[in-house]
Amino acid sequence: MKVIRLQVFQEKASYRVAYSFENIETYPLPPYSTVLGFLHNILQAKETINGINLSIQGRYEGLVKNYIRFHKFESKKNKGKPYPIVVAELFNVELIIHIRMPSEKLHMDLLNSLKNPPLYPYLGRPEDLIVEMQAEEVEDIQKEIEDLPYNAYIPKGLADKLNLELDGILYNIDTYYNKVNSIRVFKKIPVLYVQEQYTVAEKVNHDGSYPIWWMSY
Repeated sequence: MKVIRLQVFQEKASYRVAYSFENIETYPLPPYSTVLGFLHNILQAKETINGINLSIQGRYEGLVKNYIRFHKFESKKNKGKPYPIVVAELFNVELIIHIRMPSEKLHMDLLNSLKNPPLYPYLGRPEDLIVEMQAEEVEDIQKEIEDLPYNAYIPKGLADKLNLELDGILYNIDTYYNKVNSIRVFKKIPVLYVQEQYTVAEKVNHDGSYPIWWMSY
């Protein structure tokens, strides 16, 4: 099956953990929901495109915490109140993202849009610009691997299905959402964040160069 492999480089990025406020934490890789939002922006989609499947892996050189001083303006008092926030940021981020679209037309539309983006691409916050981006069509095959080439989100259910005994950090990662009373309610998938060089030694989905860990399997 033909899928899209997207390789991304960002000089900095913060993939905000929900409900972190004064001390804003970041995920080590972008959540599925963040990538889905990016793809909808690139396609300039007016409605939700259901059925997009994703695999996300990557690495970063380091993490820094920036201290930002905001002023919360109080109109009645006509003055601002200092409001300190600490923001965690990753720097020199490399990502390998595989994308399976629900139709051939959407597949080609996305491939063309990634190669000729209609807007300056970013992933995460608007200031988290994508400096380098390469999109190509690859074949989704089965291949045995030994070690993980990159840190990866591996869905817990997929690991159980393949009988993989993995050591990693368990996250509940946002995917698609529904609006309930104007509030976004996200569907979550339990995943293991497994670090590169971890030994797997199993036959898995693969594109000939990198393994693929589909969020929907």
